[in-house]
Amino acid sequence: MDKSREELEKEYAEATAKLEQYQHRGQRYENRIRYYAQGERKKRNHRLITRGGAVESIAPEVRGMSERAFFF
Repeated sequence: MDKSREELEKEYAEATAKLEQYQHRGQRYENRIRYYAQGERKKRNHRLITRGGAVESIAPEVRGMSERAFFF
């Protein structure tokens, strides 16, 4: 064994940090797959398009309104 205990502990800590990074990256990819597969993107786009259409249809009356007043 050429390495000291401190060097081995440092190597272990670096490997553990790298493993956590890879696990986090994998979780992000799984979340992205779920987001696209479950139609969440489509629901979000629909909500944004609907909101935009509502604003365009009554644009002159909206200028002085707050967002809360607009939707209630």
